[in-house]
Amino acid sequence: MSDTHKTQSELLDEIRDLRARVAEVEQEAAKRRQAEEALARERDLLHTLMDHIPDTIYFKDEQGRFTRINRAQAEILGVSDPADAIGKTDLDFFQPEHAGDGAWAMDLFHSHRAEIQLLILDLDLPKRSGLDVLREIRDGGSLVPAILITAHAHVDLEDQIDENSYLLPKPFQMADIAQLVAQLVAETRGNTDAGPQPPAQAAGTPEG
Repeated sequence: MSDTHKTQSELLDEIRDLRARVAEVEQEAAKRRQAEEALARERDLLHTLMDHIPDTIYFKDEQGRFTRINRAQAEILGVSDPADAIGKTDLDFFQPEHAGDGAWAMDLFHSHRAEIQLLILDLDLPKRSGLDVLREIRDGGSLVPAILITAHAHVDLEDQIDENSYLLPKPFQMADIAQLVAQLVAETRGNTDAGPQPPAQAAGTPEG
């Protein structure tokens, strides 16, 4: 008889343990649901903030491709839907004009001066160096931002360029120059009251 009572007691203990474990699982499930709901609220808040903040916000992968952008950045890129930029880089949106040498670069600049928002000049352009081209453009009164690409990192050129010009030593990653281009074009567009701007053009980069 005592063995029967003992077995029943053991069964009752197992039932109590099982109920306790079920209660723990239910509590963990409730906590997880609460965490997921809080995360969803934070995600919705982030989406709302990104879409309404006037500053540009974007995220990129290691290859410089957009993984997420807000509406302000979409306007900079010229797309109506931010999703249209996913998987693309800055270079997919900024169509450059190419010049094979320094003299050609100057002709191109004079022909498209009103449209050009950014210069990318190689220091070693044939016929006329990128630095000479930049000096002539500055002498003509243009303060358009310029990126001066150079393989001569050991040469101190900082005292030969102005505050609107940037040195980019070789070698560099395409993602680096794409990010710099996007930043400078965004700043140029943000500092003008001329209304919608045409796609960015860059003069002075060697072909190929």
